[in-house]
Amino acid sequence: LSQDLTIAESDTFLIDENTLLDINPDVQITIAGTLTADADMIWITSSVDDNTHPFGAIVFEENATGYLRNVRIDRGKGIVVGTADFEMQNCSMTYHNKVPATYGTLTFLKGSPLVNGSDFIKNYVPAFVTKANATPTLSNNYLEQNTLLNSPRPQIELAQNTNDTIHVINNVIVGHPMMTQVGGILVSAPLGETSNFVIDGNTIRGNRYGISILGANASGHIRNNIIEDNDIHFNPAIAGSGILLEATGAPTMNITASGNQIRRNLRGITLTGQARIDLGHSDGPAIIGGGNIFAENVGEGNTYALYNDTPHPVSALFNCWIEGVLATPEQVESVIVHQVDNAALGPVDFT
Repeated sequence: LSQDLTIAESDTFLIDENTLLDINPDVQITIAGTLTADADMIWITSSVDDNTHPFGAIVFEENATGYLRNVRIDRGKGIVVGTADFEMQNCSMTYHNKVPATYGTLTFLKGSPLVNGSDFIKNYVPAFVTKANATPTLSNNYLEQNTLLNSPRPQIELAQNTNDTIHVINNVIVGHPMMTQVGGILVSAPLGETSNFVIDGNTIRGNRYGISILGANASGHIRNNIIEDNDIHFNPAIAGSGILLEATGAPTMNITASGNQIRRNLRGITLTGQARIDLGHSDGPAIIGGGNIFAENVGEGNTYALYNDTPHPVSALFNCWIEGVLATPEQVESVIVHQVDNAALGPVDFT
């Protein structure tokens, strides 16, 4: 493909047999109609076999339709999804470069697209970026060493200002020890806007941090994740938490975290500003949440499973604070920072 290609609203670009498509550097495909690529092996790549001459973006416009299965897409400028009607299954994207500064390898602008069972490896920008009203479902994907530029961005960057819910389910997100600025998952909302999410069943390992939630109006569930070894940055005050919650303004944050395994980060969970979290509570005889496991979260010689740097109380019942140990209250106190350590901080109930 040597010239820009636009698929008109009434047209379909159909690839239904095994295909190699070479695209010249900077040449863009714009889909106003339909792109369906579904065969045993489809490979779309730059006609120049290096990582510095990518082909242009693949852009799905507002009313377009996209379905990709078994498609390998290498050495481009990413995919921009401006439609709600988009699905990617069992695909891969590698070495996407020279993408617009705030975009990612796959950027969502609206709707609830699905990306499932796909690989995103060694892209120069984040694997996934959401903007505006997009609430994708990202499930069963493998991510490794994205944001190769080592900029202070995560592998999954979810910015939101809608009441709908983003789902990040059963993904594996692996960092690299030399990429010390790159986090795992970031969820944020502009001041005064809301974010809603479910982050469930993921493995997040070897990043600057595991999961970071920013915004006073954030609401969601962090559950059943394995969050380990996110310790590649040296300073636990600014990085290295398995889970970090940060909020300013009115304390309306509504986050629950349950069933997570949080090991060998610089800190387990850090709460700052006006952040709020429920780490387990009781309702009469019923146990609600809890079940988090903490182990060896050590930064600068200090072990902290939970660092409550807020004035708010935290309910944190029914958790395992020191894995493999039937811990005494004194032992639990040694891995928690709260009102006992500083009267200005809120208390943590860890019964």
